[in-house]
Amino acid sequence: MRLCAGPIGQNKPNLMWIDSAKLLGPFLVLLMVLGGCAGGLGDRFEPGTRAMDFTLEVYQGEDELGGSKVQFEAIIAKDIPIVLNFWAALCPPCKAEMPELQKMHDEYEGKILVLGLDVGKFSGLGSNTQGRALLNQVGVTYPAGTTDNDRVMEDYEILGMPTTLFIRSNGYIQRTWIGALTPEKTHELVDSLISSSDSL
Repeated sequence: MRLCAGPIGQNKPNLMWIDSAKLLGPFLVLLMVLGGCAGGLGDRFEPGTRAMDFTLEVYQGEDELGGSKVQFEAIIAKDIPIVLNFWAALCPPCKAEMPELQKMHDEYEGKILVLGLDVGKFSGLGSNTQGRALLNQVGVTYPAGTTDNDRVMEDYEILGMPTTLFIRSNGYIQRTWIGALTPEKTHELVDSLISSSDSL
């Protein structure tokens, strides 16, 4: 596992996050937090890879998402580009990045959907209760929630946090960014996502 977030090759790891969290404990937590110490593209998904489905338990944004428990496929069916951000309550880079995600949500309202997915319970970096508390503490309003699907970390190959996926309106993954987003990189990736989705 990488100590700092950065580009990752095409080899797909065989991850067992629940067992690893139990066995490695604090060491795994340290690695996951350090995974957000630097940002970089990690385009490890082959072109034409569709975003995988999971059940989302919504913390906030029920009106935008269509309920308190929804399938990610139903969100994709809204035919809008999605910025899917993996985060955890006890991940300092995740907390630091949230205001930038809020700016993205506000600036591109109606053009993209920003969705925060709390995976703290799968990485040893916080509970659902702590996740909800962090959203309230930071004061962000973009849609966010969690899932009970323990395969989501493996399916999306989350090797460090925060990790953000940029998904076209047709549900196919365009880019992956590992680590906290900067304002400049945010505009670059979101503008590209909107442009590529408009051309579909």
